This record gives sequence, structure tokens and C-alpha cells, in this order.
Amino acid sequence: MTAALKTPFRLRGGHWDGHMVRRARKAGRCDYDHGSRGRCKHWLNVGHLYLEGPTPAGTHRSLRYCFACTGVDEQKLLGPQNAN
Repeated sequence: MTAALKTPFRLRGGHWDGHMVRRARKAGRCDYDHGSRGRCKHWLNVGHLYLEGPTPAGTHRSLRYCFACTGVDEQKLLGPQNAN
């Protein structure tokens, strides 16, 4: 049996160093912008993990990025440092 991942926590190392990993409380699309290809099409369901991006000026919420867009390996997050 796999222990539940404790969230939120900060990523250590790599391009996304210091960004928070959280668990979605509400469903919604990934906010990652791929430029000319438009916004990401991945859907974050309740309970899915996501990477918290910056807070755009004039808003009260942070951007939510799926792991496919950020290049972060979600399976590596299930290591012993995050176990119960």
C-alpha cells in the first residue's frame, strides 16, 4: 500500500525550484500557455496534483500547471521524503 502524498510542499532543484505542489480542490484546466498553440488542454480533476505558478497582476489566484506542461516527473514526487 502506498502512503498518501502530503501536500502542499515545495519543489527542490530544477527549473521549478521553490514552486509549490498542491492538490486540486476544484476541477479546472491547466493554465500553462503554449504560445501560438494556445492554452494547455489537460484537465485537473479534484484530487490531482498540480504545480502552482505565479500570480498574475490584478488577480487573486495563482496559475495551476499540470506536470505534463512543466516537465516535472510526478512519479519522482512519490519518494520517501513525502511519505506519511
